[in-house]
Amino acid sequence: MTEQARRYAEAIFATIGYPLLMLGKNLRVMSASEIFYKIFKVNEKETIGNLLYRLGNGQWGIPDLRKNMKIRLLKRKNIKVLKLNTNLYILVKNA
Repeated sequence: MTEQARRYAEAIFATIGYPLLMLGKNLRVMSASEIFYKIFKVNEKETIGNLLYRLGNGQWGIPDLRKNMKIRLLKRKNIKVLKLNTNLYILVKNA
């Protein structure tokens, strides 16, 4: 990701009103919106760099989520937005 693209993504994350994650290679969290931290009661230190499935107490280790994420990653799209429900979006970036 270029520096300009990173700054743009950070600006979006800073202003968006939804919990949002940006995932990189191997589904590691690259960035999270402030509202994500607030709603899920986690902080940046325990989130950034961590595997999606290990966030919190493993609450993201949902079998259907894992299956859906693997299918999307196999398609090798550069960027894909996954809406988990009406309150959470995940942005997946293949690195």
